[in-house]
Amino acid sequence: MEKVEPIRDKDKVKTIKSILKGNGKYRDLLWVTIGLNTALRISDILELKVRDVRKENGEYYDHIRLRKGKTNKSGKHRINTSIRQALNLYFEHNPAKEPGDHLFTTYAGRLTRQRANDIIHELTEAVGLEGRYGTHTLRKTFGYHALKNGAPVRELQDKFNHNSSSLTLDYCGITQDNVDQVVEELNL
Repeated sequence: MEKVEPIRDKDKVKTIKSILKGNGKYRDLLWVTIGLNTALRISDILELKVRDVRKENGEYYDHIRLRKGKTNKSGKHRINTSIRQALNLYFEHNPAKEPGDHLFTTYAGRLTRQRANDIIHELTEAVGLEGRYGTHTLRKTFGYHALKNGAPVRELQDKFNHNSSSLTLDYCGITQDNVDQVVEELNL
């Protein structure tokens, strides 16, 4: 698997979400939003069913609960305001979804990892990003911005199941330039 980058510019993230919303691509808006806000792997996102996010009465859970495929660990992932908004749009345009239905389907069946990867490539290209991007970009973008917002490296290390903080920093795209900028701005 080739190494991909996070999306470092929050305005580019907003533009990607606006493109999806403006084009009526609510399915894609939802899985992208879930990926950006939970750091779930695409394989876990694509396995989500309606009952994983919405109760029988139509209300949303506070958390997505699932057993992660790669690590076989169970986890809770907060359904924040961004995810709720994407869920509202999605179910407004897909009202017939049943609890046992997969969230992310196509006419031919379930959305595939390869198609999701192609969508990320198309979106990053559309907003003028150069470099390597793919579905793992969503996880890395979560980590990058969480670190920039002051999240402790140790907590992200646990979330990503990494065995060292240096691996987490590298994974999230924190470079020497980022560290130099912190030192320059600190300037005690």
